Amino acid sequence: AARTNLLLMVPALLYAVNNYLKFAMQLHFKPATVKMLGNLKVLTIAILLKLVMKRTFTVTQWEALVLLILGITVNQLACSNSAAADSISWLG
Repeated sequence: AARTNLLLMVPALLYAVNNYLKFAMQLHFKPATVKMLGNLKVLTIAILLKLVMKRTFTVTQWEALVLLILGITVNQLACSNSAAADSISWLG
């Protein structure tokens, strides 16, 4: 029983760390950025499936991953451009 409890502590600890990091992200980032970073887990899982488990993806799945990357990139560029515009407005 003690060994089982110790084994269950590992995923419980990882879950607690994950929840803390999500909370910290919500405090420091804009909501759109938090959502996009949350979507990165889909990309991470896809990469791990490809590398570790040798999974093959269909063309549609690859297209979906590319669109996800493009969406994250556009969101980050829009956020950085608005931050740059805010800093310029402070100068002028």
